[in-house]
Amino acid sequence: MNRLERLYQIIEYLRSRPESPQSIGELADHFNVTIRTIHRDISVLRDQDVPIHSASGREGGIWLGAEYSMPPVGLSIGEAIGLWLVYRIGAARIPAAPGETLSSGMNKVLSSLPPDKQTKFASVLTRIVVGEPRTEALPPEAKVIDPEVYRECENAVVESRQLRIDYADKVGNKTSRTIEPHGILIQSPPWYLVAHDHKRDAPRMFRLDRIRQAKVDPLSVFVTRDPREVVTEIQKYSLEMDLGSKS
Repeated sequence: MNRLERLYQIIEYLRSRPESPQSIGELADHFNVTIRTIHRDISVLRDQDVPIHSASGREGGIWLGAEYSMPPVGLSIGEAIGLWLVYRIGAARIPAAPGETLSSGMNKVLSSLPPDKQTKFASVLTRIVVGEPRTEALPPEAKVIDPEVYRECENAVVESRQLRIDYADKVGNKTSRTIEPHGILIQSPPWYLVAHDHKRDAPRMFRLDRIRQAKVDPLSVFVTRDPREVVTEIQKYSLEMDLGSKS
């Protein structure tokens, strides 16, 4: 366990024992470090305005002040997008009261993002289209999306970077392409990248479960467009689910 992890764990350890002051020796034994190390850790936490109180004597020890509150959640843009998708898709299918409760919770979580992340988060949301679920069964050849592939695709969309992919179409033909991923269409169960395909010099939709490999090109930035304009069929055939406000 490195020092940053230990500092966090000390806070959690004390927070879970609000009525029981802990001695420095007990903390040292618990974290398998020296008493001197614990003294230094407590000093660092106090320097960061963590309210750690102490009392001497037989019944003394240290404890976390009741005024302590958890710091803002350190979400990445990808994590925030993931939470938003779970909330939005779920809220469209459950009664209004739980939906309102979820909305309040989501607003609190997302408001914890720093202002620069909030701006970027709002920008990315405009390029995520939640489509009406397909009524037909998932084709038997469909597979689970590779987590590494998804991370690269998500990063390319968030950072507006070109993406190199190895793709297999519905009959198994394999090609390598460089694309500009302008957004994501979630038409559950399939998920699609809405992109401009350099190979065809035309807009294309690529099913994520058919992408065999994906790699972001960190040096190639492109100007993003609304995916509804890139693939006009999204609007033409009313593929988008009405989820209300996107904020």
